[in-house]
Amino acid sequence: MRRICLFAAALALMVPAGTVPADLQVTLQQNLNGYTGVKDTWTGNNHDYYNHGGETTMSAFSGMGDPRFKVLIRFDGLDAAIPVADASDITGAALHLYKSAGQSGYDYGSVTAYRALQPWTEGTRTDSQNTSTIDGANNMYDRPPTSVTGGWTNTLGYTRVKELDVTGKTIDHVQWNFPIYASNWVEVNSIQEVEDTAPGNGGAWFQDGDTLYFSETRGFDATYGISYYQPEDAWDARGATGAADADQAAGSEETGDWPDDTATGWGSVDITDWVRAWWGDSSSNFGMVLTSGGKEGSWRTSEYNAGGGEDPDDWTYGPKLVVTYVPEPAAAALLAVGGLGLLMRRRRRPRV
Repeated sequence: MRRICLFAAALALMVPAGTVPADLQVTLQQNLNGYTGVKDTWTGNNHDYYNHGGETTMSAFSGMGDPRFKVLIRFDGLDAAIPVADASDITGAALHLYKSAGQSGYDYGSVTAYRALQPWTEGTRTDSQNTSTIDGANNMYDRPPTSVTGGWTNTLGYTRVKELDVTGKTIDHVQWNFPIYASNWVEVNSIQEVEDTAPGNGGAWFQDGDTLYFSETRGFDATYGISYYQPEDAWDARGATGAADADQAAGSEETGDWPDDTATGWGSVDITDWVRAWWGDSSSNFGMVLTSGGKEGSWRTSEYNAGGGEDPDDWTYGPKLVVTYVPEPAAAALLAVGGLGLLMRRRRRPRV
C-alpha cells in the first residue's frame, strides 16, 4: 500500500513541477529536418486551367469573386509530422509566408485564406510561355485533364475542323496545350460554328455524342496537342473560385497579418481548426486557397532557395506551418516514471 501511495504522489508532484513542457512546437517547411510535404503554386487569370508550380514566387490578386491569381498551398503528411495522440492536443497552428514584393498604395493586410475542397496537383510550369514540358502525368495542370497529341482527323466538308473520338465521355472544357492561349477556347453549338470561329488566340469546340469537334487556332501545333476536361477534372469556377472549390461560407475564412504596400517580410494566418481536421482525416486535406483584397502581391514558394549556389540548403524563406501541441501522455508518463525511480532510490535504506 505504501508503494502505491508513493507512486501516486510521484505522478502528482513531478509532472506539474515543470518536468514536462506545457506546449511543444514543430515547424513544417520544405527540406527542414527531412520534411518534404509542402505543395504550393498559383493559378488564375488567363491561365486558370494551368498552374505555376515550378516558380519561386506565387501571386495573389483580388478576392474570391475574381478569378485572377489565386495561391494554393498544402502541407501533406500531417498525421506523421505532428507527434500528438489526438487532434485536440494541437493547441495552435499558423501558416507563415514570406512576402517578397508588393505594389504601393494597396492593403495586403486583407489577404484571406479559404479551406480548399477539391484535390489539385502542383505543376511543373515556370512561366506563361510553356517552357516546361508536358510530362506523362500532366503535372502542368492543377486539376489534371486528358492530354492528347494526336488521334484526331480532319472533318469532311470543313477546312478548319478536326474531330476526335471521345466515346463514353462528357466533355466540360477543351483547350490547346499552350498556356497563353489555353483559357480563350469557347464551347459552341454546332460543327459549323466551330468552322466559323475566327482564328485567333483561342479556339472553339463542340461535342456531338461520342465525337469531339474542335477548330484549328492560330499557329496550332500538334506537338502541344489539346487537353479536354471532364466535369470531375475542372474547377467549379475559373481560378478555383467556385463554391465547390473552397469553403466560402460566412465566417469560414481566415484573415491574417501581412506587410502592407511594398514592404517585405513574414506574414501569418491562424489555421488551427483546419490543421486539427486534416491531422484527424488526411483525406480531407486539400490545403487552402489564398486571395488578396488589394493589388497583386508575391510570396516565396518552397522552390525558392535563398542560398543559391553558395548554400543549396537555405530554404528558410519558403512557406512554413508552425504547430504548437501538448506532448503525448506516454511521454509525460515516461518522465514521471523516471522521476519516481530517482525518488525510490533516495528512500532506500541500507540493511543492517
